[in-house]
Order: sequence, then C-alpha cells, then structure tokens
Amino acid sequence: MAKKKRIQAAEEYATSAAPVLVSEEKSSAGIFPSAVSVQERIALLAYTYWEQRGQTSGSPEEDWFRAEREILGQMSLADQ
Repeated sequence: MAKKKRIQAAEEYATSAAPVLVSEEKSSAGIFPSAVSVQERIALLAYTYWEQRGQTSGSPEEDWFRAEREILGQMSLADQ
C-alpha cells in the first residue's frame, strides 16, 4: 500500500513538470520492478531527487529530465 501511495505522490509531483510521455518499457533494466512502466519509473526517480533535496526548492522539470535521461540510458544499455 505504501508503494502505491509513493507512486501516486511521484506521479503528482512529476505531472507538475509537464513530462514528455514515453512508451512502455521494452526491458526490465534498472532498479525498479519490471511491472512498473517507464513513465512511473521516471516519476519515482524524479520524486526521489526532490525528496533528497529535503522536499524544498528545485525544479520539477529538471528532476523529470534528469530521471528520464537516467532511466532511458539504463534501458539503452540493457538493450545492447
């Protein structure tokens, strides 16, 4: 249950960044369960960046794009 609340909070945080939609995952690469979509992975990681800053200041857009680069980079490496 806590995981669902965290995902929901991450998605709410990430939507404030007007995220670019990405396709569903093609592989199970990365640190997240494979059942989670790419967009959810990005949202969770962006939310984690915000939490690490103490839930203050910063840019949701920057967090989103940083997380997106990391997740998509992991997927790219896994597909090679």
